[in-house]
Parts: sequence; C-alpha cells; structure tokens
Amino acid sequence: MKMMCNHGGCKQPATYKSRCDKHQITPKSNGNKFVFQDKSYKEYAYLPDGRYFYNTAEWKRLSKYCRQKQPLCEWHLGIDQDNPEIVPMAHVDHWIELQDSFELRLDPDNMVCLCQSCHQFKGNEIQRYRTKGQWKKLKNFLIEHKPTVMSDKHIEVLNEIVDKHTR
Repeated sequence: MKMMCNHGGCKQPATYKSRCDKHQITPKSNGNKFVFQDKSYKEYAYLPDGRYFYNTAEWKRLSKYCRQKQPLCEWHLGIDQDNPEIVPMAHVDHWIELQDSFELRLDPDNMVCLCQSCHQFKGNEIQRYRTKGQWKKLKNFLIEHKPTVMSDKHIEVLNEIVDKHTR
C-alpha cells in the first residue's frame, strides 16, 4: 500500500522518506549535525549519543510490531463500537509525546496507530493546549481520547507533566 505524504493536510502520495516531492525535508549542515527546516523534527527526538531516535533499530522494531498488531486507525475503530469505520493506519504515534516523557519512547502501551487525519487532529489539539498553557485540558484530552484504557503509570506521568508546568 502506497503511503500518503505525512505533511499536515497533504494528500499526495509519498515518494521518498514518507513525504511527497513538494514537502521533502531539506537539511542544513551545522557542523557535524543536520538541522532540519521542518519544525516537527525537534531536539527531543535525539538520543544523548546524538542518534536520531526514529532511525534506531529499537524504534523500527516497535513500530513494525505496532503496525502488524493494529493495521487500522484505532480512533476510527472506537468512534462507533456498533458500526466501526475501517480506515488503514498511517502512523504509529506516541500517545504521550517524547518531549513530555522520553522514558515512554519504547513503551508499547504508549503507542497508538492512527490514520493521517486523526494523527493531524491529535497533533493540532496537543499543540493548541500547549500554546495556551492549558496543561490540565491537555491531560484530560489524552485520557479521554486514548482508544485503549490508559494505565495508572501513564496517568501518573500526565499528572507529573501538569504539575511541572503549573507550579
């Protein structure tokens, strides 16, 4: 199955590295590191040894496992339990983002399989709450909208995030 460009709102087929020709990322050299112009590639996605997290064997193995386990969008399956909509997944997403809890980066319970539109919606909602400093609303959104039951460990992490930002 051909993947769609993962640039927000783009419906073109991906030609290289999950993006269409128009939305390719162009790295700028900064010494021995690359600085990406695309703002979605943040510094929190790098490991202490300088490796990009999404290029590691551990992430690729976990992502593949999640894709095989759930090839459909989990949000679309959960919207109407009696008549679920069947939509192929496009992204394995960290439910609690890397920048909030790097320790959960390889936790399978923190992963959710989403289609392009659901992934974009989730990202926009999280960004909106972050920008406005609405940390409790962010926590509630993540708890209420997680397709599966959120573990006590993950709720505790969310409480720590709220506490950190509301002191």
